[in-house]
Amino acid sequence: MKVQPLILTLALSFPLAVFGQTAASTKTNEHLSTTDHEFLQKLGKEDQSEIDIAKMAVKKSNDPQVQQYAKSILSADPSMEEQAKTIAQDAKHPIDANVTPQQKAEYDRLSKLSGHNFDHAYINYEATRQQEDVAMVQHEINSTRNEKVKAFAQQEETPVRNAAELAKKTQPQVAHEMSAKK
Repeated sequence: MKVQPLILTLALSFPLAVFGQTAASTKTNEHLSTTDHEFLQKLGKEDQSEIDIAKMAVKKSNDPQVQQYAKSILSADPSMEEQAKTIAQDAKHPIDANVTPQQKAEYDRLSKLSGHNFDHAYINYEATRQQEDVAMVQHEINSTRNEKVKAFAQQEETPVRNAAELAKKTQPQVAHEMSAKK
């Protein structure tokens, strides 16, 4: 009759083992790996830089297409930056979204330009940065194990891809207008 207590013990242990495993995997899911934290930090900094430069573009640009592009960045990037901050904060790993020295230098470089020179330099910069952002987001989607980070990256993939395509599409038009003005 010792078999019945053994079966009862196993039967009661099984749900606890499954529950324990689920709780552990949920806890792991909430943890930010170093790579996830770096992704959120880099994206936060990139978004802040793009916001700062887009605000300048709205004021300085003479080209309606460049202004439209800058406005599209201003409508999308602030919420992206806030979501990155929230995910990191919820995981107890806050990020610093202040721009890097290189991003500040790019802002300063662009601020010294005007007219078509500004438009051309800005859209070229954005076309390059947005392509890099697409690659970064795709890499994170494929590599993260954190479901919140993955969902965030998947959510941001389309707007980042759209910004990259719009910058790339605008680039030759601005270059053509610049060469026509010479």
